[in-house]
Amino acid sequence: MAASIQRHSQVLQQIRLQSCHRLTSSTIHPILSSCRGLQHLEIIGGYPSRIAIALKDAGFGPATVGDVERLCLHIGSLQQLKFLDLRGAAVVVDTTYNNPPQEISYSKLTFPGLLRLGDASTGEPRYVSLLKDLKQLKTFQGSVWLNYVRVQERIVQAEVEWMYVNWPSLLLAGFLDYANQSALEERAYLRWLKERIPRLQFTKMVTPSTWSI
Repeated sequence: MAASIQRHSQVLQQIRLQSCHRLTSSTIHPILSSCRGLQHLEIIGGYPSRIAIALKDAGFGPATVGDVERLCLHIGSLQQLKFLDLRGAAVVVDTTYNNPPQEISYSKLTFPGLLRLGDASTGEPRYVSLLKDLKQLKTFQGSVWLNYVRVQERIVQAEVEWMYVNWPSLLLAGFLDYANQSALEERAYLRWLKERIPRLQFTKMVTPSTWSI
């Protein structure tokens, strides 16, 4: 498959891979790095309850920070991109009763630091700023749930102001897992963004076992 994609990398605009068990970074990375005109990449898994891809853990270790940064750089270079559905995977292991590992729904995960502008003084990565050229982006969803437990998965006013300036075409940002007016009212920064982009929605569109950019 990799050889076929490489031969046509200069002209490919859409790639759709079906019935995948799990594609890893070693397959996805060459696609993003070589297909400079790619507008749509869709990976459809063979099992509705499972994630069809497996990227390295997006932690804050020296190696993994570089991996996520390179991924964001490649995505950010796709200036015609309109739909981004980036999903992570994680499991919970309960050894109390020898239960098998349970996979957490991608919609309850957030890539650490992905939504934040970062802080150079503390060394916190600035992943979202690498996506500044996606001026035509209309949908941003997947593992982008706003988690208020871990600091690296929160956003504040600065991030939504950045989105307003850099993603002027945005119509859906899957930050909330359900349509609830009170959830929006509790987050002043989301209200601020909604007031400036009235058509913008914050609830996810679910397409099981599909990964697209």
